[in-house]
Amino acid sequence: MNKYHFSQKVVDQFFEHDYQDRGMTKWQGFYLSDHTVAIKNKDIKINTLPK
Repeated sequence: MNKYHFSQKVVDQFFEHDYQDRGMTKWQGFYLSDHTVAIKNKDIKINTLPK
């Protein structure tokens, strides 16, 4: 059981004034292996096109 109890007022105060969302920065490290393979294949395909 959680020993900490917060009122909704305290939680609202925190998110309105103290917490700063970093946006997409926090998600950049969560690429799946399928995504990295797809990106690599796309790069290879683009770089091998005749110019």
